[in-house]
Amino acid sequence: IMVLTLFATCMVGVGAADAAITPDTSWYDNAPEGTTTYEIKDTAAFLGLWKITLQEYKSMTEYTEKDTVARGNTTGKTFKLTGDIDLSSIENFPGFVDFSGNFDGQGHTIKGFKQDHTATSSSRGKNGGLFRNVTSADYIKNLVVVESTVKANAGAQDISVGGIVGNYTKVGEAGGFTLENIYADIDVTLDIGSGTGGAQRRAGGIMGLYSAGSGECVIKNVVYEGTVTVTADPLLEAPKGGVAASVIAGNHKGNKTDLNTATVAITNALSKATVVVPAGELYTTGAFYAVSTSLADENGGMTVKNCVDASEAGVTLDGTYLDANADLKADWVVCTYTQGGQTKTTIAPVEIAKMMGYTYNNTTTPGGDNTGDNGNTGDNGNTGDNGNTGDNGNTGDGNNDATDTKAPETKAPETEASAEEKGGCGSAIGLAIVPVMMLAGAVSVVARKKK
Repeated sequence: IMVLTLFATCMVGVGAADAAITPDTSWYDNAPEGTTTYEIKDTAAFLGLWKITLQEYKSMTEYTEKDTVARGNTTGKTFKLTGDIDLSSIENFPGFVDFSGNFDGQGHTIKGFKQDHTATSSSRGKNGGLFRNVTSADYIKNLVVVESTVKANAGAQDISVGGIVGNYTKVGEAGGFTLENIYADIDVTLDIGSGTGGAQRRAGGIMGLYSAGSGECVIKNVVYEGTVTVTADPLLEAPKGGVAASVIAGNHKGNKTDLNTATVAITNALSKATVVVPAGELYTTGAFYAVSTSLADENGGMTVKNCVDASEAGVTLDGTYLDANADLKADWVVCTYTQGGQTKTTIAPVEIAKMMGYTYNNTTTPGGDNTGDNGNTGDNGNTGDNGNTGDNGNTGDGNNDATDTKAPETKAPETEASAEEKGGCGSAIGLAIVPVMMLAGAVSVVARKKK
């Protein structure tokens, strides 16, 4: 049997200030034999984690990614952040082409992550995100990612793009993966160009795709704040379309047969997303998810519980929403935080409030290096709204999902009034398409649910 291993030599742009940051792998190289848990203390060590997943490293601007699923250096191992990570000086951080370990942010923040990715024909080179491809991992948890952008160009390829995870895949096999306690302020854009070639284009604020023959993907206690955008060539007569959603774009058959029973469960998620797609009927969007081809049940294996969509009408950012949605009270709290010298109020899953260092029940929670100061923290937070919309969540189907790509913009901190104008939660009854802007020359629309 001949095995052909493909290699991709990649380039990543770095700023002048980044020249001083050299990947540090000493924590890995000098660990005793048999070590399975490692601590990542700073940005250099984080870049060292990226370096050990490569086939070859010459510099931050020249390296080789190996196109195989087996990564070896991360499989069966756990990596824990013990300090915040600042990637702002790196103009284009390529992310982890294949990550097979577990990652625990321990409440720390990764900020300034920027990626501009073009899909390649290799199986691992197609997807985009901080962790572009995840296999054999159990979890990514307790992580704050702010002031970040992911942009991807599909070219003629299938592609899955997510702010945190692009694609989890165990084709035809039993999977099982958890994303838990995640705060993500990341703008995600996907350009499908001419729409020729690949037929599957997916963009999710937190995760692009869960693809396994069976097993459950658990997404719990997450807040997404950002814009998910899909763009296409305005002259294209018959684009292939795409899907997009704030939390995860989809749950896909993990094999080519009809035996797929993989499931995705989204619980305690707050979506403050804006989803933008080209005009037309070829795009599917959703508040929490967009599509599913699993045969697990009539909902395609997708469940949404105790989730809040901040774009729905009627959402408030104080206790009145929780009072009206009793199902949320066990896991959500009214909390306050300080941003720009102002005290703001929001609701959020209690685990997010703890991680972000918000104050609730008259108690200041530990942890908050990342509180409102990162600015993206809960502030937008206000969206906390939600939750309960979970039910709607499943309406993802109806949600528009593909989004239209545009370069992410720097957003000013949101005021209480503007957050309330975005609306609230409740079940989705349908979609109203409102033209809003021209993106890359194409007429684009913001997909909103009817009230």
